[in-house]
Amino acid sequence: MAADSEDRVKLSLKKAELENHKKKHKKIIDEYKDRIRGLLKGRLPLDKDLKKEITQALRPIRMEFDDLNTKSREAEKDVNMLHIKIEEVNNNLSKYRKDMESRKRFIESKLQSLDRQSLSIYSYLKVLETTKEKRDVQKSKYNIADGMRQMFDPFERVARAHHVCPCCERPFSAEEEDEFVKKQRVKAASSAEHMKVLAVDSSNADSHFQQLDKLRMVYEEYVKIGKETIPNAEKDLHELTQELDLKSQALDDVIGVLAQVKADKDSIEALVQPVETADRFFQEIQTWQKQVDDLKEKLDVGGQGVKTMEEIQSELNTLQSTKYLTFTYPHFVLFQPY
Repeated sequence: MAADSEDRVKLSLKKAELENHKKKHKKIIDEYKDRIRGLLKGRLPLDKDLKKEITQALRPIRMEFDDLNTKSREAEKDVNMLHIKIEEVNNNLSKYRKDMESRKRFIESKLQSLDRQSLSIYSYLKVLETTKEKRDVQKSKYNIADGMRQMFDPFERVARAHHVCPCCERPFSAEEEDEFVKKQRVKAASSAEHMKVLAVDSSNADSHFQQLDKLRMVYEEYVKIGKETIPNAEKDLHELTQELDLKSQALDDVIGVLAQVKADKDSIEALVQPVETADRFFQEIQTWQKQVDDLKEKLDVGGQGVKTMEEIQSELNTLQSTKYLTFTYPHFVLFQPY
């Protein structure tokens, strides 16, 4: 009877523990069931399947989050790279414009020093052409004068050798021949002085042109920067800016979707711990239930049935009283009627 009573006490304690676990389990489920239904489209799985379904629901959204997170980083990298490229193009544009301005000031300064007047860079080609024409005129004058000078000596030799006019071949008298030769020598002497002046003028004109012509490469680079380099850079900047707008919009879209997916992931992850706790309680409930069922079966097999707490407590009290009498008045217990 003592063993039977001990089993009943165990049964009572296990049933109490079982009920305690059921209450804790129910409390968690009641607290989170609406969120679970929201996640599972209105379904509330069986207790045994709850953890598995939450885990299965979390797996794809974590994969989606990781994928979007990777795309977000790549998109952000693209945007940052475009910012760097745009900054580089803007820096180049600033450099090109400064280079143009520097070349402009250099050419205009040279024009002013060579022509003694304030001239714009836009007049450079006209000034160069005019200077070239002046050089060619001076050179032509010199060449003509040199050609004339070279005829004086042959004319004198022809007149002396053949006694005729070198131009029309009319015979000369002695006086005419002397007079012709005298004139030729005077002209030759005068032509020599004139040649010196023409040579100086031609040299100066050529020097002036050469100094202006040396500016041609600087001017051509100035024009190239203004007509090609800067427009191409501005075109690149426009294209990069448009690409940046598209990439930035794509990044904003990815970030927006990522934020929503993260919120969904966080809401599911927030269920993991309580669901795991509920599942642990559920597993323990199964253990406690089995122990309770085993004890019930054991007591039923003994033919005693399952008694209430009050009955069990009464039996315990009786057992304790019997032990006390046996120990204190053994002769009394021996003669108790049955």
